[in-house]
Amino acid sequence: MNKLAKENKDIEFIVIVWGKKKEVKKFAKKFNSHIEVCYAHKNYKNDNEIVESMRETLGFPTCYLIDEHLQVINIKRGATPTHFKTPSKKALEINYLVFKERLDELNKFKQDKKEFLVTN
Repeated sequence: MNKLAKENKDIEFIVIVWGKKKEVKKFAKKFNSHIEVCYAHKNYKNDNEIVESMRETLGFPTCYLIDEHLQVINIKRGATPTHFKTPSKKALEINYLVFKERLDELNKFKQDKKEFLVTN
């Protein structure tokens, strides 16, 4: 995810982590400065409206593609399944390509939207 965020600086990457604040802070250190890590907990009352509505709805992990107007474009559930004997490097490469495709989908949506506005 760090590589994707660095390659796509025009897209905001947010990782929402459910759990204890202490665990979230430790987990957040895995991400570079292009990714914002947000804490969410079912008893936490200050969640953003979007975070609150998505909390615990679709399981883990879930990827939400949201446009600049906070409209959900697409929701993808789960990670890419790999055989348990797949080397970690290969599994990361496979997941990178899947997430890259999702970002391409988001960029295509943004481009199509621009073209629609220009022609209408």
